[in-house]
Amino acid sequence: MKPQPNPYLFFKPTFFIAIFSVLILGFTSCGNGSKTKPELQKPEHNPLVDSINQAAAIGDFNSAIMYVDKLEALKKSIGDTNSLIYCHFERGRFLYATNRFLEAKNQWEEALSLSEALNRLDDIAASNSNLGAVYMQQGYIKTAIEHFVQARYAMEKQGKITPNYWSNYINIGVAYMELEQYKEADSIFDKVRTGAKAGSVTFLYYLNRSKLDGLQGFEQDFYKHIDSTYKYLGAQEEIYRNALGELELDFYIQFRNTGRLKPLVEKYRKTIDSQDLSIFLLINRAALITEGKTLSSQEQILLRKNLLIKQRNHYLSVSYHDLLAALFESQNNYRSQVQEMKALSDYRDSLRKESGANTLADFAALMKRSEVKKELELLKSENALKALRIRNQTYLLVLVLLICSLLVVVFYLYYKNSRRDRDLKSAEILLKNAELQRNQMEREMLEKNLRNEENRVKEIMSNVSKIAILKKQLENFIDELENQILHKDQKGNVKKAKINIDAFFNNYADLAVLASLKEGEIGRFQQLNTQFANVLTTHELHVLMMVYNHFTSKEISILLSRSEKAIEYTRAQIRKKLEIPDELTLTEYVQAL
Repeated sequence: MKPQPNPYLFFKPTFFIAIFSVLILGFTSCGNGSKTKPELQKPEHNPLVDSINQAAAIGDFNSAIMYVDKLEALKKSIGDTNSLIYCHFERGRFLYATNRFLEAKNQWEEALSLSEALNRLDDIAASNSNLGAVYMQQGYIKTAIEHFVQARYAMEKQGKITPNYWSNYINIGVAYMELEQYKEADSIFDKVRTGAKAGSVTFLYYLNRSKLDGLQGFEQDFYKHIDSTYKYLGAQEEIYRNALGELELDFYIQFRNTGRLKPLVEKYRKTIDSQDLSIFLLINRAALITEGKTLSSQEQILLRKNLLIKQRNHYLSVSYHDLLAALFESQNNYRSQVQEMKALSDYRDSLRKESGANTLADFAALMKRSEVKKELELLKSENALKALRIRNQTYLLVLVLLICSLLVVVFYLYYKNSRRDRDLKSAEILLKNAELQRNQMEREMLEKNLRNEENRVKEIMSNVSKIAILKKQLENFIDELENQILHKDQKGNVKKAKINIDAFFNNYADLAVLASLKEGEIGRFQQLNTQFANVLTTHELHVLMMVYNHFTSKEISILLSRSEKAIEYTRAQIRKKLEIPDELTLTEYVQAL
């Protein structure tokens, strides 16, 4: 196994380089310059459309938005849905270009909603692709993956396996890299390499493949794929060239490859002070490695701090303070080095907190989307049931009318001789009515029981939360009590009390697991519990079931109130006890049982 790099020892490219493929491809999927974009159905020719295109061409996005607003007001009055989709889509594009990401997301969601109502697959694909891009920008990686996958499905339904289709595939692989799920990213990129033929897609494949190698510390594979990238660089846009340059610098610095760093240092030696902040920091860091000193003076580097503060970019802050710490170390200025190391540590902590907050928010967003989907499915089921009831009632009414007509005829023909039979028929009708009433009462009782069951589950979940709070309060109380007690016998009693309390709350983890299970998975949990009861501990069974339900280690640690490292250790123990082969992931093993 090759060594894993520390992602905080250098300017981490995982977000910025990864986002290049997502934002550029997602953005051009609705732009005017892409030859492989999903085609939006534009409104009939209108002078306002020409004004929109002219303003966008010169980068005057505010004026473009103003023209879009006018076009939308005009088309809304006549109910032109095709033009409304176009307006939402274009407005989102211009808002995104002006960094108003949340407003852009709202516009593309409107476009997606209208497109789905009309089943316009091209527009559905384009809207989902751009929504995936904006969610990636916000750090909601799983939500972004869901939108990219929906875009892919829409293109597959049309049979449009175009370069844009494979670009969307790359977006999915990039998202998996952001989640540090490298095996999944590797699998996605393999599909792209097999299916894609276009030069730009192949360039992005090698760019992201080399980044994946670098993140895993596979130095030689990184060099092989980064060299292959240059075969497809000729026709690429400038932003792709910059992305490639930053990627090279970043990982050459990580691998401390002076042979590859020296030509890059020479390339930027005369223009270093005119470069953007990220290139400026990387080149000076490279020069410090290759020449023992930076290209820019210490004063010039310190002057960049104001620019850094304006950008409010934690990744650049990490790179900046890492450069200064290395510079002061080379000068034997250890006091300044310690200060920079402290600042570096603070920004790394901020990055970790931001990543954790984004993960939780992403999880909440997915849960909300799942709930909305369930509500829609429930409404569809209820509508179908109501339609079935109406149909049955119609059939029953027709049947009753036929029976009544038959009874009238029979009564007329056989009144004198069949009075007894008539009474029997009337009794039969009454019996059927009573049966219908009984069925209605049983149905009402069933609905009442279902509501009671829902209330019971809510009460259980509320009690789980209360139990967790109570456990924490008792632990804090006992810890304070133990610190205050000096007598050894009393401390022994306190430890016994702590053990008893831990045993009392032992079922809390079971409740957390049950609360996290998907619908219909209780039986699966019981099956795994029975199958591995003699092999795995209770905690390991909890983790195994959550892995089966596709929870990440971060999410499992939150649900079970453990650290992420503890969960990773538990996963390793499960693999060891169950003797799972290295080529299988834990999730694949459980699902294959």
